[in-house]
Amino acid sequence: MLQKKSAIESRWGPHYAFLFRATKCRPTDLDRKEIRRFCRSGIDWEIVLQLARRYDVISLLYYCIKEPCFKEIIPIAILARLKDEYAAICGLNLAYYKELERLSGALAGQRVEVLLLKGAALAQLLYPDIGLRSFGDVDLLIRAEHLGQIDDIMQPDYRLENPLPTASFMKDCYFHLTYKRKIPPGLSFEFHWDIYSAEGLINFDVNRLWQGAKHIKISKAKVLIPSPENLFLHLCLHFSGHWFLSLKDLWDVEWMVSSPENIIDWEQIVEVVKASGISTRVYYTLYFANRLLGTQVEPDIWRAIAPPVLTRKLFPLILDEHKVLHGEAELRKDTRGIVALFLYQDKWLRFLKRLLYPGICWLTIYPDEPYLNPLTVRLKTFLRGIRLLFYIIGRFMLTFIRS
Repeated sequence: MLQKKSAIESRWGPHYAFLFRATKCRPTDLDRKEIRRFCRSGIDWEIVLQLARRYDVISLLYYCIKEPCFKEIIPIAILARLKDEYAAICGLNLAYYKELERLSGALAGQRVEVLLLKGAALAQLLYPDIGLRSFGDVDLLIRAEHLGQIDDIMQPDYRLENPLPTASFMKDCYFHLTYKRKIPPGLSFEFHWDIYSAEGLINFDVNRLWQGAKHIKISKAKVLIPSPENLFLHLCLHFSGHWFLSLKDLWDVEWMVSSPENIIDWEQIVEVVKASGISTRVYYTLYFANRLLGTQVEPDIWRAIAPPVLTRKLFPLILDEHKVLHGEAELRKDTRGIVALFLYQDKWLRFLKRLLYPGICWLTIYPDEPYLNPLTVRLKTFLRGIRLLFYIIGRFMLTFIRS
């Protein structure tokens, strides 16, 4: 499955190929040799820096190319700029951790248990330096029964960015509240009581994230983080939930899977994937990590987590890999809808049913649209299902004609 590196370079260009080499978890001698070759060939550093910022891997780039073996071939000015940006990320992360320490004390005082998710947890667990994993907010998982206490704890220093909708039929489509601090640098904390709004299409129980959780120390506070297996599964759900456009998650996957400590229990992963109906999401997360970063996965794991054959045949027709690689911020609404429908199913009869009537929560894919009343929403979902059906037919016909 893994493309040859020369093929990646010829298809995507030297700047992408260089970036993937120079942000690896543990670069090999071959990676270092290729990095030297790219540098001597005269790559455009402005393009490299732009790509690194887009994917939020500036710190990883600095961490790699500051090695003494690259000292003579990396421009001093580039290293200085990277160092400054790395220092800024470190400063912001430290500000988040300091505030997290304060909030964890306030939450504990109200007997609200929290679980640290995603970037803030991964920076502590995976990376040798907390500045190597940037994060724009801190995600915390709470139990649903504690939701009513959060607003009192966050006031008056924070403002609520996304209040729950007033319509009761829409409340099930929401799964987190975002609070932003009123003073600079505007730190943002998201409180989740769930991690998706799939209307029961997948059976992943959010409560399993609490299983095997362990404490880590952040400054003077102890904070719970999920087990490596649950962190990995959450990464896959998050990455695929953003239609594979949030490529920063792929570097997390690479660091987790490639860890020499073998921190992931793959038997547990396979068991949960099969029981939860998330094989499509986990499989394609690893697929893109493999295609772009060279993440190696054992063949028996590939076979064990593979989604239905028909899904694997049709999915490449739906999602354009160029859009994924180039990190485009938006996909067409039709494309987003159909990708989401593919991801939230491992059973084709269920997929066909959802295609004709996607369900209320599918409208949360398009948060800019108003929600007027239940009848309007149900009519919109039905019309969108018909639209997606014709979209699929059109894509398949176009592919058949081209072939």
